[in-house]
Amino acid sequence: MTDFSQFYQDGGIFMHAVTLTLIGALVSIGLHITRRARSDRHLIFAAGLSRAGLLFGGLGAVMGLVELFAALGAIEDLSMWPGALSRATPIALYPLSWALLCAAPVVAAVCVLRFRHAGLHEDISPSQRLSTRDHVTGNLRASAP
Repeated sequence: MTDFSQFYQDGGIFMHAVTLTLIGALVSIGLHITRRARSDRHLIFAAGLSRAGLLFGGLGAVMGLVELFAALGAIEDLSMWPGALSRATPIALYPLSWALLCAAPVVAAVCVLRFRHAGLHEDISPSQRLSTRDHVTGNLRASAP
């Protein structure tokens, strides 16, 4: 691997999907921070996007392995297999490694912000707090007093 652009190009189309989920998660985290949100809906969305990015990375790795074995099947000279396999296997796993690199900081940020949010939530008086049912079902309107 010579540089990042080569790494990104070798990973294929799934690298774009992983990057888009990373961007969406970072925007959602940014919205949560800048709006000083009382609910954690932005954090839930960011966590969901990071999971989607990991799924895209896994799918990209599977597709890379399928392409790898198809390419190896086309090699007629069996003495070239070990070299081709050792070079192509890491390339097939690039989308998964990129997904893990992208998801790790997002998950860490979501965990930190959720703990901070929980601390702020304890400081809010009970009349301002959402009911458990409203929080679980995603209804962000305050419950009736």
